[in-house]
Amino acid sequence: MTLRPCVFLAAVLFAVAFMSSCAPPQGTPPRIKEVLNKDAFDVGEDIRVLITARAAPGTLFRWMPPEEKMEGVTLEDYRIRGVERPWTSSLCARLLLRSFEPGEHEIPALPVSYRPRGQETWQEVTTQPLKITVNSRVSGDVLELAIKDIKGPLRRRPVLLLVVIVFVCVSAATLGIFYWTRKRRALAAVPVPPPPAHEIALEKIRELIAKDYIGRGLRQEFYFELSLIIRQYLEARFAIRAPEMTTEEFLEYLRDAATLAPVHKELLRDFLTHCDLVKFARYEPGSPEIDAALASARRLIEETRNRPEASEA
Repeated sequence: MTLRPCVFLAAVLFAVAFMSSCAPPQGTPPRIKEVLNKDAFDVGEDIRVLITARAAPGTLFRWMPPEEKMEGVTLEDYRIRGVERPWTSSLCARLLLRSFEPGEHEIPALPVSYRPRGQETWQEVTTQPLKITVNSRVSGDVLELAIKDIKGPLRRRPVLLLVVIVFVCVSAATLGIFYWTRKRRALAAVPVPPPPAHEIALEKIRELIAKDYIGRGLRQEFYFELSLIIRQYLEARFAIRAPEMTTEEFLEYLRDAATLAPVHKELLRDFLTHCDLVKFARYEPGSPEIDAALASARRLIEETRNRPEASEA
């Protein structure tokens, strides 16, 4: 009787270890898998595609459906679902397509954006193109027409016709509202990407100026927040742990790094050195020096908002 709890605990630990070993390692791209319900379809038949992406735990996914009209294939509906487990993160997208053009068609490669845990930059992988065959239901080269005798005039039934028209209109409106609601919910499930790092930093600088620290004589507080804004911007833009380093450690890190261009390294060195004089050496800057510090911060943000190679060019 005492062995049962031990056996159960050992089975649970074995299952957890097995699922952890199957999890994708951190930092690797997601594993993408595309599945068609079959390879050949008739004209107007449902074409169902299942796309799954699996990555390390904590990975965020961002996926937008393809254009409604692809080459020979039309997107009718889709459903997106994200699953977060202790050992893996996954995205599941189900697409409903149709084609009314017989022949060979290709569903193009579709992009899937992802962001690993602890990173601010979105990356992208693509699915593999899928080839499908659409067959025509019309067989034979000639359609035989059976000619029949002319019948007498048909009796009109306005009441029955009105009922049928009303029923068709109500059914069409109901189906339209149903599909519109489903599509709206699916779009709402896709996360909205955050604003770029440079926009956040420039907005924080505007908020800092509105606090009027200089007018109230709080120069140290002003420089402390200004230097923190620049450090947080560099962390979000280049994944540098700037807020956790001292000025000496940060400048030593940037000396051999290719993250910033030499002109921006020099600008950042002068800016941080000036801020440290005010924060720790109790230096009292004048209005021209304060304006120059603000201009240096804005210039650094504006000139490094794009990729490093673009800034160097």
